[in-house]
Amino acid sequence: RANTSGGAIVLEAVGDDYSAFGHGRISTFTGRATVLGWPGHELQWDHDPGTRADDVSRLYVTTNLAEARTLVDRYGVGYVVFGPIERTDYGDAGLAKWGELGAQVFEQAGTTVWRLQRRR
Repeated sequence: RANTSGGAIVLEAVGDDYSAFGHGRISTFTGRATVLGWPGHELQWDHDPGTRADDVSRLYVTTNLAEARTLVDRYGVGYVVFGPIERTDYGDAGLAKWGELGAQVFEQAGTTVWRLQRRR
C-alpha cells in the first residue's frame, strides 16, 4: 500500500469468497482495486462481474503480448502479482510476458510483482 498510488489497480488470482487459500489477498489487505477478487462478493452488491474472471485467466495464461496489452488497458491494470496462488490457478506459461510489459518491482518467497508501463 505504501508503494503504490491510491488509484492503483492490481491483477491477482480470482477465487471463491473468503478463500482459505488467500484469493483476493492483495486487494483485501491494501485496499487497492483488483480486476476481480471474489465474484460472489460482487454479486452480493448487485454488480455483474461479466467476463472479468475469464479475462483475468486470459491475462495470466496468454503468451500473446497484444492480447495481454488489450486486457491490461481495458481494466487499467498497473501492477501484476504472481505468487503461489496464481501459479496453482493459472500455471506459468504466460509468465515471461510481464517482463515485456513492465518492470519487476518486488520478489520474495515465491511472489513477484511487476509495475506495468502505461502506453502513451
